[in-house]
Amino acid sequence: MTALLLLTLLAQTALPTEKNWKQICDRASATPYVRPTGVRMDSTLKGCNAEQAYYGYGKAPDPAAALSCALYQREHPKETAGGVFSGAGILAMLYANGVAVPRDENQAIRFACELKWAAPAEMESRIGHLEKLSATGPATKNFDLCDDATSGVMMGVCEAVQQSFADAKRKQDLDSIMAAWPESVKQAFPALQMAEDRFVEARSRYEVDHSGTGHAAFELEEQGRLRDQFLINLRRFGSGDIPPAAGLDQQLESAYRNAIGLPAAGTITSDGIQKTEAAWTSLRDQWLEFARVAYPGFSPERIQAQLNRLRIHQLESLSAHR
Repeated sequence: MTALLLLTLLAQTALPTEKNWKQICDRASATPYVRPTGVRMDSTLKGCNAEQAYYGYGKAPDPAAALSCALYQREHPKETAGGVFSGAGILAMLYANGVAVPRDENQAIRFACELKWAAPAEMESRIGHLEKLSATGPATKNFDLCDDATSGVMMGVCEAVQQSFADAKRKQDLDSIMAAWPESVKQAFPALQMAEDRFVEARSRYEVDHSGTGHAAFELEEQGRLRDQFLINLRRFGSGDIPPAAGLDQQLESAYRNAIGLPAAGTITSDGIQKTEAAWTSLRDQWLEFARVAYPGFSPERIQAQLNRLRIHQLESLSAHR
């Protein structure tokens, strides 16, 4: 299930909606907000990251730091900085969940209402959601701004949160894999990592359709899939779990020729596919060079067959979008 579909289904659950959300917002903001006493608020917070402090992303969340940072961001807004998960957005979640501050859904509504960029349908759902929490008490799951995402833009933002958690886990997994490598393999790895990063950038840029508002979510999802597969390859090659294959070079060439011969679909074009193929070719060559050091017991043909198989699948998947 894609992030876009999952978040759309979440938005269509039985959470109540509040058609009069504007009046609710006016009422919530009528009384001036009083900052909690004892909260650190000084210039050292300039450039702080409330999102990182709130979610943790591979580390323990720091609610107190999230509160101080979010308040500072709210009081020092910047037109070119910040976002959904900064300032008022983080404060809405802190108050709704009673984290670092006493639980107060009315204050959560105040801060949710300050997210002026949100679509009306999203505001109807979010304010209704918070009103329900006020009437029924804490839910089994913490309130999150992504619970009520309806727009493609917001879905991209929420996918970024999910991928940040996933990236933290991927780093832990990679560190675990690398811990068993001899120094010669560790020294050979950065070149492979660089080639992988270039391919991920090319694939998500040129072989994912960017024409819709949800394109950011799709792009991040694809980046996540590729990074997961990179770790899978490192594990499989390291354990010798490589199935034999033959004749894939011809199948790969056929898939590539078919892909660049199809008409453009959205932002996916033959020129973009050719650029991605060039990045993949460089990655394949770097894998073979890395394998020579890391997996001397395997023939280059077996390594390349596995890489070819994955690229064939990627190229054939383009036909479904064009």
